Amino acid sequence: MSTEESYVRAKVYYIGNMVKHNTESSRNFLKIIENNPEVIAVLPNRELFNRSTLEHTPLVKMERSDESKYKRYASTYKEIDTEFKKMLEAFNH
Repeated sequence: MSTEESYVRAKVYYIGNMVKHNTESSRNFLKIIENNPEVIAVLPNRELFNRSTLEHTPLVKMERSDESKYKRYASTYKEIDTEFKKMLEAFNH
């Protein structure tokens, strides 16, 4: 006999993905989600993600492999790293 009660006890998290920094729709989106505790991170729309996919290289490995590229994209790497840390923190609670 089925009780129709779920055995799954999962917490739902949301991640804003491919958010641009220079569009009105992205700014509106960020404003809407800013106080939502279920949104744990916002990943920017950056060329590094495309490059990582094309080169089949994780961002972490790309970050450490070429000093000149790191300097060029340092602020982007830091931004992405911050968001990944937010996700890990949420998953560990």
